[in-house]
Amino acid sequence: TYSWLPDQQTAVIEMSEASGLWRLQPSEREPLHATTFGTGELVAHAMGRGAKKILVALGGSATNDGGVGMAKALGWKFLDATKNEIDPRAGNLSMIQHLHSPLPTRSCEIIALCDVTNPLLGPSGASRIFGPQKGATPAMIETLEMGLEHLANICQSQLESDYRNIPGAGAAGGMGFGLLTFCGASLEPGFQAVADLL
Repeated sequence: TYSWLPDQQTAVIEMSEASGLWRLQPSEREPLHATTFGTGELVAHAMGRGAKKILVALGGSATNDGGVGMAKALGWKFLDATKNEIDPRAGNLSMIQHLHSPLPTRSCEIIALCDVTNPLLGPSGASRIFGPQKGATPAMIETLEMGLEHLANICQSQLESDYRNIPGAGAAGGMGFGLLTFCGASLEPGFQAVADLL
């Protein structure tokens, strides 16, 4: 579910509603396989009902996919070296060689609400800081880090955008990066944005 403010035609989406760690038992945590696709379905639904603004609250996610699952739900395709479509999830990020953007649709403002300043990569990045709470072993953390770095490099070369070092890009397993890259979103402190909305 998500909240709909009809007078402002604004959707307020809590990403953990669809992609949240709270939905899994500790034994079910699989950061290489968990995906933000469900959050993307919520964003797509809000767009379809004519939202002028969509607020996406980041945090509490079970995912570390850099937002590619969300992007798939919005029509992006991720292809391997032979131009075959791959399932976009954290464990497959290193296979991505080509990005195929969806046809332009009705645009709306998307704001990612984020109260952390972690970049995508590095010692304070998504995988190393938040990976362990999602069930990532040390070996998995290295795989996740390499996958996100590869994704950032592909986006830089093919989309001419590089948000890896933006504060908050590493929020929610790189969902901040994904919203910036695939949705043209902005990142704002969550408390201030909610206060302004109220």
